[in-house]
Amino acid sequence: MFHEGMKLSFVFLNPLQEEGLKSEYLGKTIKVEYNDMIKFTLPLSAKFIDLHSKVTERFMDLEHQEFRVEYNDTEGNRLPISRDEDLRVCMAESSSKGAKFIRMYVLLNT
Repeated sequence: MFHEGMKLSFVFLNPLQEEGLKSEYLGKTIKVEYNDMIKFTLPLSAKFIDLHSKVTERFMDLEHQEFRVEYNDTEGNRLPISRDEDLRVCMAESSSKGAKFIRMYVLLNT
């Protein structure tokens, strides 16, 4: 029974944690091709700089290179990701079609 002046507290349970699993955030699996293929997860709220940082972190030879990242949209067109809005559209398209991952491509700027 609740009495005036009593404080209520709520506990939100994490079902993954109950199973001994961890989840840092909801995100999308990204597969990036450049000489090799890497795979990582980006949060749905990721910015372009987050993508760029992950790619250069994993492909260290790109650290001092100028490069661009591209993806194929739902119509099969190869589009660049060069700003936050491009990444947001890419992730939204992927989620709307139920894709399990997004395949991206790194190309050196010449």
